[in-house]
Amino acid sequence: MTTDVPNSTLQPASAPKRFRWRLVIFGAGLLIVVVVIARQWGAHPLIGQAAPPFEAPLLGGGTLDLSQHLGKDVVLLDFWATWCPPCRRGLPAIAATAAAHHGKGAVVYAVNLMEPETQVAAYLREADLTLPVAFDADGGIARLYEVSGIPQTVFIGKDGIIRDVHVGVSVGFESAVKRQMTKLLAETVVGNQD
Repeated sequence: MTTDVPNSTLQPASAPKRFRWRLVIFGAGLLIVVVVIARQWGAHPLIGQAAPPFEAPLLGGGTLDLSQHLGKDVVLLDFWATWCPPCRRGLPAIAATAAAHHGKGAVVYAVNLMEPETQVAAYLREADLTLPVAFDADGGIARLYEVSGIPQTVFIGKDGIIRDVHVGVSVGFESAVKRQMTKLLAETVVGNQD
């Protein structure tokens, strides 16, 4: 005589396995989120260091020579690319900052990573954005500034020291940029008063 085991008796044995796998997947996802957040909140290795000078071609002609601004102006560098959705979300705030602080002791440059000038110009027209764009054709400037992800926004004080580095675009990005720029513009650099 054979006895069939009802299907209902098999489910309790497989249900804990499914639960364990879901728990493992959830735990792995949570770990990834924690690592990403910790990297954003952790101090960037360049904070407190002298900003590395560089030269780069500018959209529309000319050359950015960062050494002309270091020790004189507050500098904001925003590393970005047209294919990057967070960069595209943050660029309007960078453009607004550039417009608001133009000629007021601060310079703002969107440093495009390895894209052709024609592609960048087309994107800026399409997005109706106006701001100074420098080109990092080979990624050398990004390596100097230890860019780990884009967008990466670098704030340099009037003294030429990197004060803050922000990776990504989060809620409140525009107000955070405004606060940091206001703070840096209010600082007085000893021995650099006109």
